[in-house]
Amino acid sequence: MLTRFTPSSRSGGDDERDEESDGGARYSTKGAYGLKKCHDAPDAIADIVFVHGLTGNRETTWTDKASGVFWPAHLLKEDVPRTRIVTFGYDADVVHFWSQASQNRVRNHAVNLVNAVSQLRERSDTEDRPIIFVVHSLGGLIFEDAMLASRNSAEAHVQSIYDNTVGVCFLGTPHCGSALAGWAAIFGQIATVVKKTNTSILKVLEPESEVLALIQGDFHTMLRGRPEQGRPPLKMTCFYEELPVRGAGEIVPKHSAILPAYNSIGIHKNHMDMTKFSSAEDPGYLSVSTEILRWVRAIQKAQRPAAAQSDFGSTCSAPRASPMPYQGPVGTQLPQSAGHPALGYGTESPGIFYTHNGNVVNGNINNSGGAVNGSTVVNGQFRF
Repeated sequence: MLTRFTPSSRSGGDDERDEESDGGARYSTKGAYGLKKCHDAPDAIADIVFVHGLTGNRETTWTDKASGVFWPAHLLKEDVPRTRIVTFGYDADVVHFWSQASQNRVRNHAVNLVNAVSQLRERSDTEDRPIIFVVHSLGGLIFEDAMLASRNSAEAHVQSIYDNTVGVCFLGTPHCGSALAGWAAIFGQIATVVKKTNTSILKVLEPESEVLALIQGDFHTMLRGRPEQGRPPLKMTCFYEELPVRGAGEIVPKHSAILPAYNSIGIHKNHMDMTKFSSAEDPGYLSVSTEILRWVRAIQKAQRPAAAQSDFGSTCSAPRASPMPYQGPVGTQLPQSAGHPALGYGTESPGIFYTHNGNVVNGNINNSGGAVNGSTVVNGQFRF
C-alpha cells in the first residue's frame, strides 16, 4: 500500500518549497541538493538517475501533489526492482541559475552531477554498472553537458559515467540545436510561467542561448561518434507535453521536444505536470516506465551469458538427463561413453556425477583436456 509522500527537510533546516505553491515565488524552488536514494536493491543491475529542470527540485518535480506519490520510489521500484534509483538536486531557481555572480551554471551543475554519481558508484564498487537517466526540461541540457564533461575527463572514474550510460528519457527537453531564436522563445515561456516582477529576467537568460546551442551541437556530434569508438548507440526516447500551461501555453512544443530518428511519445499533461504520476495506471507513467523496463531487460539479457559461464548450475537452461554416478577410484579417468572422450579429474575429487550429454557434473574437476558434447573442462569448471 502506498504511503503519502511528505517532502523532507533540507539539510540546514530549510523546508523544501512546493513548486506548485502560489505567489511570486511559485517556481523559485529551494530544496536539498545532491543525490537522494529512492531504492537500492542488493542485486541491482542498473542505476537510474533523475535530473529535474529549472523551477524544480529532486522531490517535488517527481511527486503528484494530490496523491503524494513520489513515483521513483513508490512506483518505479516495483516495475524494475533490480535497480538503484536516485534523484539529483541542484539550485534550479530561474534567476539564480544564470546569475551575474555565477557564470556558466550549466557546466557547474553538469560537473556536480557527474561527480555525485561517480562517487556513489565508487563507494559501492559499482563503477561498471549500466546507467539510465530520466531528465526533465532544461535538466536535459545538464545531462547532455554532463556526458560531454565525462567523456572529456582524464579521470577514469569520471569518464566511466559516459562509458556506462546506456539510455535517457527526455521529458519536455527542448532540442533547439543552433536556433538561438528557439531558445529565446523557450526562455520567454519560462519567464511567463514564473511570473517574476523582475523585468530583466530575459536579459539574464537570452545570452545563454548560445551556450546551450553549443552544448547540444557537441552532444549530437558525440552521439554520431559513438559507433566509431566501438560503443553501442545511446538509447533515447523523447516525451512531449500535449497540454498548455494555463496562462502561458506550450512551454516546449512538440517540434522542439522530439529528435528525428528517435522514438517520441506524447504525455497528456502540461510541461510542469508531465513528470508527476499518481498511480501505476497513469498513461504517462506507463509510457515512461515501459521504456525504462525495456532497457533494464536488455541489460539483464546482455549479462546472462557471463552469468551462465560463471555459475552454470543456476543459469544453464539446457535439458538435463539423470546423472550417472561413477564409482571408480580417485585419480582415474571416467570411461569413454558413446564416442565421448574420456574426462580426467583430480585426486581431490572423491567422485564425479555426470550425464551422457555432459550437462551435470558434481565435484571439482581439473583440466586434463577433452570435451563432452561440446562442453569443455577449463580450469576446473565446465564451460557450456
